Amino acid sequence: MSAIRCLYLDRPPAFPPTDQHPDAVRFGPFEVRGRIVYVDAVGARPGEDEIAALMPPSPGGFGGPGPPTITEAIEGLTDRVVAVRVLKEKGMAALPKIEIKGLGDKVKAARDGITALRASFESLGEETRGLQQDVADVTDQLRQHRADLRFEAETLGNGSGS
Repeated sequence: MSAIRCLYLDRPPAFPPTDQHPDAVRFGPFEVRGRIVYVDAVGARPGEDEIAALMPPSPGGFGGPGPPTITEAIEGLTDRVVAVRVLKEKGMAALPKIEIKGLGDKVKAARDGITALRASFESLGEETRGLQQDVADVTDQLRQHRADLRFEAETLGNGSGS
């Protein structure tokens, strides 16, 4: 039985397996699910079934061809951002650019949507102010009518004909 510390696809890394664990040994190459895999493990040489059990079954990840899942895409982008930060710290002049296809169009559409929402809220605010003024005008008219009726009742009497 072995304790697998790390899997590497296609080629082994440039650093030694002891970076993963002081007793680790690098094994490989193995061919698992159509991929070449190298393994850093502690203990005995791992079997292909042990390695396959650790490989994710996603269509775009370790498991085979196909588009990556959203988690794999985010992890890949995160790795690139970390790499760019390391390059910046080392003063490298030419930094790779990260491009997410179609993102510019989505950002523009979101910006346009926000602008439309702001315009709608502004017109709603204007409409609300107009309605408030109309209600205030009706209230003033009712007060005036009430005052007129009170004056007429006091001046003319109750209209009993006497």
